[in-house]
Amino acid sequence: MRVLVVGSGGREHALAWSIAASPLVDALYCAPGNAGIAEEARCIAIRATDITGLVEFCRRERIDFVVVGPEAPLVLGLVDALEAEGIPAFGPSGAAAALEGSKAFAKDLCLRAQIPTAAHHRFRDPATAKAFIGSHGMPIVVKADGLAAGKGVTIAKDFNAAYQAVDAALVEHRFGDAGLMLTEAGPMLLEFNTRFGDPECQVLMMRLMSDLLPALIAARDGVLKSVDLRWHAEHALCVVMAARGYPDAPEQGSEIRALDAAAADPKVKIFHAGTRRDGERLIADGGRVLGITALGQDLAAARTRAYAAVDRIEWPDGFCRRDIGTAKTP
Repeated sequence: MRVLVVGSGGREHALAWSIAASPLVDALYCAPGNAGIAEEARCIAIRATDITGLVEFCRRERIDFVVVGPEAPLVLGLVDALEAEGIPAFGPSGAAAALEGSKAFAKDLCLRAQIPTAAHHRFRDPATAKAFIGSHGMPIVVKADGLAAGKGVTIAKDFNAAYQAVDAALVEHRFGDAGLMLTEAGPMLLEFNTRFGDPECQVLMMRLMSDLLPALIAARDGVLKSVDLRWHAEHALCVVMAARGYPDAPEQGSEIRALDAAAADPKVKIFHAGTRRDGERLIADGGRVLGITALGQDLAAARTRAYAAVDRIEWPDGFCRRDIGTAKTP
């Protein structure tokens, strides 16, 4: 089979890495890909949101199956466009992707279907939103309505943080066209994902023993219940390394070294989320840049192994959280 993976992040690297191991694959492409994905697939310089360009590429290269990773092309209807051309694709239709593309749509669906979800109010005017916040106690969740690349949520513990989140969404338009949603924290449904999460996908692919591709095809065909997946018994953990300044203004262009040494342990895999090559140099080219993923007999062992690999990476301009895999809150 000739397979195309759409996207350029750590999720897509994990998917490409797993799909590349399938005996069913004759040729694997990724658009646009990154430096890590280039080790698994042929990277094509087509943006993930270039629906016309992607469809034309698939037609020209006789692609048999497309795996769409990011949410943006799903919301734009990439799967619909591919299927209309007779090209099978893994991913929801544009209408189904609205579950993720609009938090307001998802909330309204929860109410109609009586799915337990946190109380919420929607605002377009910052002054009205701030007045609502002022009439409620803390903590409160401030959430952009549309796609915000995982950066549209603020768990505000004081009024100042909540007001700043309102301004970011409605005054600065930091999240583009995303409208504002405020929800009181609670153990209820907040939102839907209509694709693999990132970095959740990385740990799933590390634990998966079965061939991923038949499962993706079965999901597209609506017969996933007939697929029996096998998993490694070990635990998996992913530590994300980000560029200095992330998430607001990540600094790009710094060099990353010693990845081979960091990944020398066979139970460690480093997934690239935002990298590019400059000759022989590996360059940070995004906010979330690397996903250091490790297996272990238990969570503690996986955590120790992942952070040992992190500490071998030579990247002064990168940083990561040190509490992954613990019960502590940030």
